[in-house]
Amino acid sequence: MTALQNELAALGYGGSRSGVFDWATWDAWRRLYAANAGTATAAARVQQGAFSRALAVWLPAQTMSVSCAASLGSTVTGDSTDSLAFRSLAGVASVKAASLPDGRIQGDRVVEINGRDYPIGDDGIVSDTAALQAMAGWSTYTGAHKDGEDVTSVTVTYKLKKPIGVYSVPASALTGLKGSDGCVVATDGTSVKAHVAGSSLGRTLVTIDGKAPASIKADPGQAVCDAR
Repeated sequence: MTALQNELAALGYGGSRSGVFDWATWDAWRRLYAANAGTATAAARVQQGAFSRALAVWLPAQTMSVSCAASLGSTVTGDSTDSLAFRSLAGVASVKAASLPDGRIQGDRVVEINGRDYPIGDDGIVSDTAALQAMAGWSTYTGAHKDGEDVTSVTVTYKLKKPIGVYSVPASALTGLKGSDGCVVATDGTSVKAHVAGSSLGRTLVTIDGKAPASIKADPGQAVCDAR
């Protein structure tokens, strides 16, 4: 409602900025419609004290593209939600990750949008213009986006820009864990620093500092590990 009131004011019809559809807002809407409907009969369709969505197409941007979503011969009502007559193709203003994984490995990251990789900052913000354009045209996004909504949530692949090699080890092979850092122990008893990168199918994925040992102990117990 605030967006409607702001647009009415921007078009020179004043009215309220209360965020509530009050009489001042209705009067501004009535005057706008009367000035642009073309005929007195059309203007009379504005019901007193009501805002009918059937009399307007809401465009949530200064400029945008609109496609006809209804098939030829279909019946669409003003309040239809299953068979929209028009679908807005507004651009994407910003992309930001809802959350980022804890203890992630250092390195530049990218997100995959519509089959291509785009940079994402450590703060989870994607600012690349090409990425915003790709998101706006991605069927996963357009299928989830609802006209009039400010935020649309989609799932993307978040990964390192340059892949790294990881080793799959049993969780019991790690010792001296401090957060995501710890050690694995070679079969000759030598401790080697390791960093937990993730897990998959019950195994722990780790990176190894330096050269990885040819074999490690599956359960080294309380072996000494300095993982600082």
